[in-house]
Amino acid sequence: MDAKGQAFADRMGRWTVLITNGHENLAEVPHITDDLAALETLQGRARALDSLQQNLRSQFQAVNKEMTEVVKEGEKLRSRLGATLKGKYGFTSETLIKFGFRPLRTARSRKSLKKPAPEGQGAAKT
Repeated sequence: MDAKGQAFADRMGRWTVLITNGHENLAEVPHITDDLAALETLQGRARALDSLQQNLRSQFQAVNKEMTEVVKEGEKLRSRLGATLKGKYGFTSETLIKFGFRPLRTARSRKSLKKPAPEGQGAAKT
């Protein structure tokens, strides 16, 4: 058992050892009776709180799982509605903005990346 561990289980283990051995040796150190009883009470409360925490953790995980499923389903419906609206108003319509969708921007004409060759230099030599 780790004498310095700060985890809940480490602390509970140290408390259990102290309580068990303290009861066995009460004849030698009778003045620890009150503190030992107080530690036993705290240990019971700590275990009850740990149990509650584990229960709440499992509930939290269940809620998170359900929330993830609801959000996933909601995003499917949003996508379907978006497709319908884009079909109705067009992919570039500014009307889509009021529904929370970005319209496609019209394609800008791009300048040619290739520079035109000067006349006379592109001809093959014969």
